[in-house]
Amino acid sequence: MHLERALELRPDLVTARVALGNTLMRRGRVDEAVVQYRAAVAADPTSARAFNNLGYALLQQNRYPEAQEALERALRNDPNLATAHNDLGMVKARRGDAAAARAQFERAVAIDPRYADAHNNLAAMLLSEGRLQAGLAHAELAVAAQPTLADAHGNRIAALARLGRYADAWAAVRTARAAGVAVPGWLLDALAKLMPEPRG
Repeated sequence: MHLERALELRPDLVTARVALGNTLMRRGRVDEAVVQYRAAVAADPTSARAFNNLGYALLQQNRYPEAQEALERALRNDPNLATAHNDLGMVKARRGDAAAARAQFERAVAIDPRYADAHNNLAAMLLSEGRLQAGLAHAELAVAAQPTLADAHGNRIAALARLGRYADAWAAVRTARAAGVAVPGWLLDALAKLMPEPRG
């Protein structure tokens, strides 16, 4: 691998370490990715991206205190790194701090209004709080930004159903299918109990 060769020649090459970590993450080799990200932040403690990626990898390992520390370091280095705000929001949500999580998701979408994952995370949080209209709005923004984001379609359909807009929910199912997104069977079953799927 070219990245590994580059690191043999320059062990402190932060960009290569982050890129190798990203490759390992895509392959599901999270433990090895963490090693690369830790080496990257050791080589350059000012790299917000390296701390962000380390925090995200630790989040995948359910190592929440360490993930939070890395993500907070990322944001000290770059307060406007939307992905770090989103990932920190995920950590806060998993640690049971809904208000802090929501604030992080809100900051992420304020920085990057087309950040689909952050809109979707915010939608899910608002829906869990019973704030259906606000949750629907963010689910729709997520779908608009990334039409193949399955969770966003699910949140949109669920929000419409909970608002009693059953025909609109079925229209949202058709939109999801047209985008190649498979709607979960349990969600279709729940919607069908409220209103049978329209024909035609």
